[in-house]
Amino acid sequence: DSKADFSGKGDSGEVVIDLEKDTDEIGEISSKEDSIGTYSLEYLNPVVKAVGTTAGQITCEFSSAKPLRIEFKVANIGRIHFYLAPRVES
Repeated sequence: DSKADFSGKGDSGEVVIDLEKDTDEIGEISSKEDSIGTYSLEYLNPVVKAVGTTAGQITCEFSSAKPLRIEFKVANIGRIHFYLAPRVES
């Protein structure tokens, strides 16, 4: 429960991000079980770029085969919720 690993790959390459709870940037990491989800960066990137820089706090929630939920807490505005369905591999 003290670490979360994220990975992505596309035409331009691959990336792996390891987030650890014991840093100033990460407030909390919690999980009930290991989860795997595949989400399209084509839809995720524009939202994170537009709202992410103004958000004071970002909360991400996901579970295997369920939509990704991102909550942006924006000062003087409120909260913005974004949902993204997982990519279905055939």
